[in-house]
Amino acid sequence: MLAISATPSSSSSSNASTTTTTPEKHHFWLRAEAKKNERRSILLPEHVERLLQAGHHVTVERSRLRCAPDAEYQRLLKEPLRRQRLREVPFLVWRAFPLSHEPDAVEEGSWKKAPRDAIILGLKELPEDDDPIKHKHVYFAHVFKGQNGAEKVLKRYAKGGGKLWDLEFLVDDKGARVAAFSGAAGKVGMGLAFAVWAHQKLTGRPYSLPPLNTPYDSFAHMAHQMRELLDQVLSRLFPAKAKVGHDPSVIVVGSRGRSGKGAVSFSESVGIKPTEWGREQTAKGGPFPELLNYDILINAIYLLPEVRLPAFITKGMIDHTPDRSAPFTLHNPSLAFKSGIPVLGIVVVVIIIVIILMMQSSVGRKLSVFSDVSCDVTNPHSVFPIYDHLTSFVHPTECVAEQPTPLEVIAIDHLPSLVPRESSKEFGDLIVEHILQFDQTPVWSRALKLFDEKVQPFLPPSPRAAA
Repeated sequence: MLAISATPSSSSSSNASTTTTTPEKHHFWLRAEAKKNERRSILLPEHVERLLQAGHHVTVERSRLRCAPDAEYQRLLKEPLRRQRLREVPFLVWRAFPLSHEPDAVEEGSWKKAPRDAIILGLKELPEDDDPIKHKHVYFAHVFKGQNGAEKVLKRYAKGGGKLWDLEFLVDDKGARVAAFSGAAGKVGMGLAFAVWAHQKLTGRPYSLPPLNTPYDSFAHMAHQMRELLDQVLSRLFPAKAKVGHDPSVIVVGSRGRSGKGAVSFSESVGIKPTEWGREQTAKGGPFPELLNYDILINAIYLLPEVRLPAFITKGMIDHTPDRSAPFTLHNPSLAFKSGIPVLGIVVVVIIIVIILMMQSSVGRKLSVFSDVSCDVTNPHSVFPIYDHLTSFVHPTECVAEQPTPLEVIAIDHLPSLVPRESSKEFGDLIVEHILQFDQTPVWSRALKLFDEKVQPFLPPSPRAAA
């Protein structure tokens, strides 16, 4: 087990015997992520060290996928580093358990057997089972908006007496999230959309984007690989441009947020200026048939739990195909020749036919790629109810309509996992400041209050109420 803690020395505690209030010390338990292909971590070793310096006890589960290897956490126990810390932070006495040998890592999923006072830290959802949840948890649960499976999870908390501080609802006084994964999801979502569009045009079929098996070690690595990816995308777009006659038209819905800005910047780096929609364009709610006139649609909106808007695009809208089977007929064609100038009549007829064919070809859905960066698919109030399940790095797209052109959906709910280390650092640098003040600020009390409200309907009646 990797378990390390720090406690004040006797001299420092005696000097602090005045009215100074010592912050409560906690036992934080960093669990391994159960979600397939999730490589990010809520805390990297440098963040764990911050908790240790503050005197907290930290346990870290072993993980085969975590972007930071187990050895980096275990290195915190090494004797030279302990001595260095003693010099840098003389008021702390560092203790490692055990000191006599290299510590064993706690197995994945062992948080279920953790002490009841341990605070379990993670990013994505817990494994699906029926076990009561007894501990205090911090992670993205996705259970406060009526999502599929939310009731089952809340019942587990109600049965076990556990508590949940959902990372999505750790917000400041203005309602802004205190930690997020910035524009990484938007950038990756846009990049994949270009790749899918190019594959469609070059192959003439959906499902041609290969699995996404290789993560990026850092943003520097990502920048290098993205340059290569951009070159690949561009090499596909230019042949596609010659094939279809234009660059893809792109619209980003929710372009003012972090993910939306990331999507916009990526698109511009490819040389394509997207149309941007914010609240002023979407406040009234849908439907918005004009969204079907773009090749690529990026959804980067954040739908608040209390928001109820008519769907922006419906399944019926994407399935609608104009009837082009009926041949064009010109009723009473002799009218074209009544002027006595047959050649002019023929020209007029040809022009009319061309115009009608052009109008017919322009009618219907142009949209062929929908990249859902928000991935709120299980929300019953989703404004894009055109698909019903997430996609993955192994199967990046789902084709939801075939005519008049295939429409593929990208709905990977952990896109930043393609840049796991830097995404984790960006997020961890923000969230660790609040974990250091766990359950002591309005950021935490607001999130707990929301959980209490959501779990209340599933709590067993109290004996007093039953009486």
